[in-house]
Amino acid sequence: MRRSAKRRAVVPWPTAVVLAVGFTLSGTTRDGWARQAQQPREQWQRAAEVVAAVGAIPGARIADVGCGDGFYTVRLARAVGPQGHVYAVDVNPEALGRLRVRLERESLTNVEVIRGAQDDPRLPGDTLDGVLIVNAYHEMSEHQAMLRHIHEALKPTGRLVLVEPISSRERDESRAGQARRHVIAPSLVEEDLRRSGFDVARLEDPFATPPRDDSTYWLILARPRTARDPGQVQNALQSTFDIRHSAFDIRLVPGVGVEPTRPCGQGILSPIWPLPRSPLKLGGSAGRRGT
Repeated sequence: MRRSAKRRAVVPWPTAVVLAVGFTLSGTTRDGWARQAQQPREQWQRAAEVVAAVGAIPGARIADVGCGDGFYTVRLARAVGPQGHVYAVDVNPEALGRLRVRLERESLTNVEVIRGAQDDPRLPGDTLDGVLIVNAYHEMSEHQAMLRHIHEALKPTGRLVLVEPISSRERDESRAGQARRHVIAPSLVEEDLRRSGFDVARLEDPFATPPRDDSTYWLILARPRTARDPGQVQNALQSTFDIRHSAFDIRLVPGVGVEPTRPCGQGILSPIWPLPRSPLKLGGSAGRRGT
């Protein structure tokens, strides 16, 4: 006699898929899904290196301009610790609302949320160790005004880090064309920075490559052009004078920098060397220094 086979219930495949997805979701929190979704970006955008580049060390004061929902804001807040401070700036009130919820959920109390203007991030003056702008500079129609305010907010030793995407085919487009595509070439940003009183200390292009995308991200690290310490300037001038007797006459213009009164010779001194804040005149005679 044949043994009767056990009959298995057959579930239509759409129902099976729904059941499987429902089962998975039931065991995974929303925060868990958010962390899983962000892990790839954490890796491909080299987030830890971006945070390090802007100088987010314990006790630092950093601004995240164009912060959005706070992907970098929360990382900066953890990096600077309870003794540091993060200013999270965006023009979108809805994004800032979501950020506030996130900060409360993650118990981060060292973040100040600021609704900026199109031409002003509304940051405190001469306070910041670093400013970070990730995938937001290309949206700034008043970019020169923004850079001017950021320059004013940074300490003389501060730094500005920008990270932006662009593809090879978009690099040769006009600035207006790039803006329509929500990208910007690093060469354009470098020129903006120089016009606003910054020196580009580092350009890494490409810096990061997102998955399933033909674009790459570049990174620029810039510093205020007045970032040199007055003592270092004086020491450098002293050393050069001792070595190059009678090679030059210069004067130090308050708030401007070193200005040659006759040729410096062999490029010993840059014709633009910012600082110092008090008048000083050096004569070119050997063994003589005048004030």
